[in-house]
Amino acid sequence: MDLTKIIEEEYPEMKDVHQNNLQHTKGVYELVRIYELWIDEIRDKKHLSSTYLKTEDNHDLVLLFHGLMLGSTVEYTAEDITNFSVQLTTYERKEGFEKTGIFLSQLIYGDYMKNAGKSQNKTYKLILSNLQKDLNLLGYANQGNLYILGHVNENLGIGNQGTIFIEGDVNGEIYPYQRVYVEGNVRRVKEDFTNESGNIVISGIVKKSYREYNLEKKIKIDPSLVKQKKIELLQT
Repeated sequence: MDLTKIIEEEYPEMKDVHQNNLQHTKGVYELVRIYELWIDEIRDKKHLSSTYLKTEDNHDLVLLFHGLMLGSTVEYTAEDITNFSVQLTTYERKEGFEKTGIFLSQLIYGDYMKNAGKSQNKTYKLILSNLQKDLNLLGYANQGNLYILGHVNENLGIGNQGTIFIEGDVNGEIYPYQRVYVEGNVRRVKEDFTNESGNIVISGIVKKSYREYNLEKKIKIDPSLVKQKKIELLQT
């Protein structure tokens, strides 16, 4: 499968990442090495590989990531993260693979903090459209701009302080106060009893609504606004 050709033909808006970036750099090799250690550790820790998501498990996944990074001299760039995301098809059969979203999120968080003050307008791009499984926990503790090409699953954007754009569907539950743009559909919005307004803008539909939770205040359906944000993010 020629991913470069697929992205060129089907996703011309990603032209800024599909040529020079889809290649193995030293940074990508290092990320692959750390990821393989991380995913194998998850397999050995049965409570982390479980498909049932617990808050304390998320913390353990983050600590596991930082423990591996602390003992390494890995250097990587935002472009390396994009390249690495394309390689993930190799690992889809690994136990706990769906939680890879938290690994990607921590890579982005690390690069953002390392370049604090310089990367605030940068857009991090993940290419996940070639995956058969949708990832959980994408955008965990996100601080900047995150553009995801592909569908996502549960627990999107926990602790998100930035902007997340999904070119695809959210096939899980989405939290109502995220600054999230979805060029697609949302399966459902997390139950919420407050009257505060949300910041979720989508171009599709909410498949399962909670009318009693003031859904209209949590979600705005505005395809033109989604398109405008997409153009803005892909130019950074």
